[in-house]
Amino acid sequence: MLKNILVFLNSRTGALRVLFFAVLAACSIADIFVPRHEAHFFGDRVPVFWTVFGLGCCLAMAFICKWISKHMIARSEDYYDG
Repeated sequence: MLKNILVFLNSRTGALRVLFFAVLAACSIADIFVPRHEAHFFGDRVPVFWTVFGLGCCLAMAFICKWISKHMIARSEDYYDG
């Protein structure tokens, strides 16, 4: 069952990308119209700050983890040959 779901989603990566950006745009637009009470942090005063912050942190984590796995964890194919 899970395999079928993953195969289905993998065959529609373009649609998932469009859906992701549509949800991101909806969150950004909703954040503009949601009334704010009192700001506790700098980002609470700036519309769409937390949406952009979350997206930026997610992308930064993806690139950093990819770099770490490529340069620090990965070994050559003949690493264990003695």
